Amino acid sequence: FVVGIGLDKGKDEDEIIVTYQIALPQGMFGEGGEEEKTWNISTVSNHFTMSGKQVLARVNKVLDLEHTQVLVFGEELAMDGIRKYMDFFLRETDFRLQTNVLVTEGKAKDVFDIQPPTAMSTAQYLNEIVELNAKRAYRIATRMNILEMSKYMVAKMDFLVGRVSRGETDISLSGGAVFRQDKLVGFLSDDEIRKVKWITQDANEGVMKFDNIADTRGETV
Repeated sequence: FVVGIGLDKGKDEDEIIVTYQIALPQGMFGEGGEEEKTWNISTVSNHFTMSGKQVLARVNKVLDLEHTQVLVFGEELAMDGIRKYMDFFLRETDFRLQTNVLVTEGKAKDVFDIQPPTAMSTAQYLNEIVELNAKRAYRIATRMNILEMSKYMVAKMDFLVGRVSRGETDISLSGGAVFRQDKLVGFLSDDEIRKVKWITQDANEGVMKFDNIADTRGETV
């Protein structure tokens, strides 16, 4: 089972790097121990479909995309435009339209190198943050999946996607990535995302900090 997919721009024109995070049954469903839970495998191709064919020569299983939890776009590839990649995921019958979409600063491939201790996989970790905390935290962009993103692109509207930040030993979601039609045009900080949610009435819970305001008598209230 593929649980996460990352797409990055390659060195040559129209070349992409596709990273698959694959669940390893012996690690996820075994009796514990130090077994690896996932395996990340990357391939370079001129087309997403061909990347899957290339992986078949290196994996003794048939890739199953039905359980993919997150799709992560690298920054450089997203700036060039993601429409042609989204078309594939919309047409692929084995790919869930509810799969969450994220964008990372730098390369998506590097995100999957981090294995959080509180989840079985990097993909599960990111997916659960989006599902559980996007409505609880003002500073995380609202959940965006493949179906919703396609609606924005068809309508030629701007939209926001969650931003992944990678540290030396951890990854987190904060702020958001701004798209104009299908191209990444910039990032918003976590504080800017809070303001966006406030304006669009898209925040259910969270903590707001207000500075003291002096009344007309010069006293602090």
